[in-house]
Amino acid sequence: MKVSITSKQQNNLMKRKEVSFSVDHSENGGTPTRAQVSNQLASLLKVKRELVYITNMQTKTGTMTTVGDCL
Repeated sequence: MKVSITSKQQNNLMKRKEVSFSVDHSENGGTPTRAQVSNQLASLLKVKRELVYITNMQTKTGTMTTVGDCL
């Protein structure tokens, strides 16, 4: 499972970062769980796991790629 950040924005009003990400999960075969993706994103963003909240996560039809958003 390879997680990459596609965009990152700072929301000053809410005092948080809004991140869009992409997950390539071709070697595992199945869609990863939100917990697995949260752990990877936390390590990429260098924050605690509890601070990562995934709002949306969808697998594109016919591919082994999942895209989503998190706060």
